[in-house]
Amino acid sequence: MISTVNIQHLESLGDVVESITGVRQQETVPDEVVRRADQIELVDMSPPALRRRMAHGNIYKPDKVDAALSQLLRPGNLTALREWRCCGWPTGSMPTSRSTAANTVFSTIWGSRERIVVGLTGGPEGRTLIRRAARLAEKGAGGEVLAVYIPAVTA
Repeated sequence: MISTVNIQHLESLGDVVESITGVRQQETVPDEVVRRADQIELVDMSPPALRRRMAHGNIYKPDKVDAALSQLLRPGNLTALREWRCCGWPTGSMPTSRSTAANTVFSTIWGSRERIVVGLTGGPEGRTLIRRAARLAEKGAGGEVLAVYIPAVTA
């Protein structure tokens, strides 16, 4: 079976999507359904291209197009969701759009923080892994590195 799911439809992301867009998604898919997929392909489309497809009736029924374009699928919301999905918000906080006009006005901040967990076995690669994790955490504001020692099990 082949299906498509938009990021805003994932059940566990409902609160995140609402904080970014101001719209509570009513139709959601349990995360377990996605986890059980044999293959997942991430498809990215620019906000203008997605809005064009929507306006042409390629996504929703005609009676739902105007509401979707003026609420959830405003350019600022689409850009914020796209940035969040693709890379997290690299500055550590995500501006969210609440405007109804064509121009986006960012009015609130949605906080995010990188948390990187490094599993260490006591081997020589440990220092390199911790340095690499620290560099990744520094890219996001307020990044955090947790190191976990995992002892080798001998039978």
